[in-house]
Amino acid sequence: MVLKILTRGHLHGYAIAQLIQQLSDDLLRVEEGSLYPALQRLELNGWIEGEWGLSASNRRARFYTLTPDGRKHLNAEATRYRQVTGAVARIMGVRLVKGSTSGDGMGFSTSWKRLQLRLRYLTRHSERQRLLWEEMDFHIESMTHDFVGRGMSEQEARAAAHRKFGNMTRKSEESRATWIAQWISDAWQDLKHSFRGMRRDAGFTTFVILIAGLGIGASSTIFSVVNAVLLRPLPFRDAERLVWIANQEWSMQVRQFLDLREQNKSFSDLAGFAGIGVEDTELTGAGEAERLTSARVTQNFFPLLGVQPAIGRSFTVEECRENSSNPPATMLSYGFWHSRLLRTRR
Repeated sequence: MVLKILTRGHLHGYAIAQLIQQLSDDLLRVEEGSLYPALQRLELNGWIEGEWGLSASNRRARFYTLTPDGRKHLNAEATRYRQVTGAVARIMGVRLVKGSTSGDGMGFSTSWKRLQLRLRYLTRHSERQRLLWEEMDFHIESMTHDFVGRGMSEQEARAAAHRKFGNMTRKSEESRATWIAQWISDAWQDLKHSFRGMRRDAGFTTFVILIAGLGIGASSTIFSVVNAVLLRPLPFRDAERLVWIANQEWSMQVRQFLDLREQNKSFSDLAGFAGIGVEDTELTGAGEAERLTSARVTQNFFPLLGVQPAIGRSFTVEECRENSSNPPATMLSYGFWHSRLLRTRR
């Protein structure tokens, strides 16, 4: 009905309500306050547009007009109405004149316009609230003026206008619910209330933030360790196929390893290391003496892991024999080579 009334031109809310009542010979009456949530919903859908102007009484009022999308929607609704009333008329034996049909014409562009309008209402919430109250005030003032013209006093007319319009705060909340989802509005109100409470008790807020920060930091540290040790794949070739074989508290004798390697029929290769000796080796002859951490490995240890030396070569079989006459061979880490040997050369 509102869309049909607006085909007559620019109208403000009070004029829309009055026209509906007049054209229906007082059979249809719009609940004054409920008109504005409906107007907000129609505007959000892009079916009407509102702009501020001056009324006949020289007061600021919001005038609404029908948009092209609103006209298409009106035609579609009129078609559906004729179909329903036609069906009822056939049942009741009443003959009706058929009218033309028209599609709704809704598409992507209309949906995009609706989204833009909702975002605009969301970002300008306070301004929209203020303008809505101004619009409802104009409606009440217009009703008051009509009641005074019927012989009421100013005070009686204003009280009657407020009773007829209804609770303005409630109508404002209903309109706000059309702008954004109710849960978003409630969440925003809860956040504002929480921040006000935090400002009032800054000491307790600081303590809670400190405890939360320590808890998050500890959790992050534990997760980093668990992720590095248990969750994250090892940085080696075919890490999911690597297996650790051990006995006697995560280690095994050299002879057992050699026997296992000779009789192996299940694994593609076997390599071993003799544990990590923390600071068990001393480096001398180039500046200050330094204690180093080392580990003894078999000659195929690095090839099995898919690790190739950046400089030089890996170990040979002869170098890894237990009673080899060759001098000991060592593979250096990149960090040690860069910080100690490269620096010494410079």
